[in-house]
Amino acid sequence: MKPCWNVFANRRAAIILSTALFALVPGALQSTLAQSTKVSLPSGAALLQQLVRAERGVEYSATEVVARPGTPDVVARVWRSGFRRRLEWQSPPVMRGDILVDNGAQVWRYLRSENSAIGTRSSRSEADWEQLSGRFDARVLGTDEQDGRASWQVALSPRGEKRVVRKLWVDRAKGVLLRIEQFDARGQRTKTIALRDVRFAPIAAERFRWSPPSGAQITRMDGTLWTA
Repeated sequence: MKPCWNVFANRRAAIILSTALFALVPGALQSTLAQSTKVSLPSGAALLQQLVRAERGVEYSATEVVARPGTPDVVARVWRSGFRRRLEWQSPPVMRGDILVDNGAQVWRYLRSENSAIGTRSSRSEADWEQLSGRFDARVLGTDEQDGRASWQVALSPRGEKRVVRKLWVDRAKGVLLRIEQFDARGQRTKTIALRDVRFAPIAAERFRWSPPSGAQITRMDGTLWTA
């Protein structure tokens, strides 16, 4: 879901992305998922490791929806093959037609409304197991479904704290992050990233080839694009 989800501090310069996929739950850990008592639950640490492994080789297509309270949803079509990824934004209208293509070495981010493209190096980044395990305690809450797929629910709390700050849904069969919920210090949900209509299948290499259209304003950067 690597997961990743992207934020542009400046639409022509710094790129901070998030497609791909990684974050996790708040508040009251409800007693939903009663069926989890009938299932042998993996450890939270084991599921985080599974996420890291899946990040390296997963192939799928899906629709990614990023939701924040009080703002329009950001919807993109996503194709993923290990470190390679492509996003084509569908909404809101100001982003419709924007594209991001990362072939594992080169990244292009195209802004349709400006007919401009930013090119930089790919970070080929993956979830850092040592960083995740060092920063968070992970607890498996039970089983659930996300978009019709059987999933594990995992809650993350900062080390030494009881407060749950992230919740994630991990696909039980593929180990892929399907949904992320992020919460503030008051336990209010501030962001959700969810995959819909996920199709696990090989993605053609042509999907990760892209060149700026004729007449586009080109900016090249020496830095790398990092995904969260």
